[in-house]
Amino acid sequence: MIVVLNFMVPAYQILGILYVELRQGHMLLNSQLSSADASLRSLVEVELWPNERLIWYGQPVPHVYAFGKGDLLRKAGALSAITLLIILYLTLCGPPEIWYSRLEFLLVGLGGALALVFGIGFFWFYQDAKHVVYAITNKRTLIFFLTTPVQLDMGQPKSWKVRERRNGIGDISFQGPITFYAIPNVNEVAALLDDQLTR
Repeated sequence: MIVVLNFMVPAYQILGILYVELRQGHMLLNSQLSSADASLRSLVEVELWPNERLIWYGQPVPHVYAFGKGDLLRKAGALSAITLLIILYLTLCGPPEIWYSRLEFLLVGLGGALALVFGIGFFWFYQDAKHVVYAITNKRTLIFFLTTPVQLDMGQPKSWKVRERRNGIGDISFQGPITFYAIPNVNEVAALLDDQLTR
């Protein structure tokens, strides 16, 4: 069993290291994303209509975006953690030796596959967040995708819901399946939307 657990350690160590790095870099990342650079502002302003004024623009916090948008990712992460706990339990209170090894390797394979799905999925959404820009003007709300010429023009929203997470990060859901995911200072952005709606 020790050999099998040693086989699984690298995958979970990688996830652990990734988590620690994200936690350590969170404050710097949050401050960087809360004030998007001039190139992003230029990208947004080029698309504005005559007499349209940019009110706010920004990008999602990547690791929060990854967890918030990836439903499959969250499930894979939870199942891989549960599988690891089962393996640890069997190590301490194992079943009869006659079928112990088969169950052992089955769980290792399942846990490894789930951990791989979680790692790849997290990396995919983490990188995707770096190529998304949200914008609010006095006439409409926009989502830009930096890797493609596509943009989503949602017009002037009439209603929205705010879901605040930790550290002031949160989501703003508009009518339909449109959401600003994992934006810093979400309540301040919602206040800007409220101000536009009352004008």
